[in-house]
Amino acid sequence: MKSGPLSTSQKLPSLQLRYFSDLPFTALWGAKYLPISRHISEFYEDAAAGTLPQVSFVEPRFFGESLGISNDDHPFADIRNGQAFLNQVYEAVTSSPNWANTVMVINYDERTELSLGSPMRIYPD
Repeated sequence: MKSGPLSTSQKLPSLQLRYFSDLPFTALWGAKYLPISRHISEFYEDAAAGTLPQVSFVEPRFFGESLGISNDDHPFADIRNGQAFLNQVYEAVTSSPNWANTVMVINYDERTELSLGSPMRIYPD
């Protein structure tokens, strides 16, 4: 299987998925994933309308860390912005007409970025 940001989609071709971010980071893997890329504003619109796909990946704004305007929780970022972003995503999902049928997974991966819908990793003690 080829690696990429959403390589699990190759196993589940019938799954509806979208990658929401301020910039199309999926372009780093070429044009293949651009069709599933959407601006973060569309996530909020889709959540409010109850039209989110089966799986949504939501990424914070990474750029502007040195200026304090990123909303991730990377080192040097203002984590208050990251937590405010997480709250906005949470509010959008839990206020959605589809909330009763939704599973929300918040994942801080090895780079500490937030993803919604990413597989969880469990590490033994």
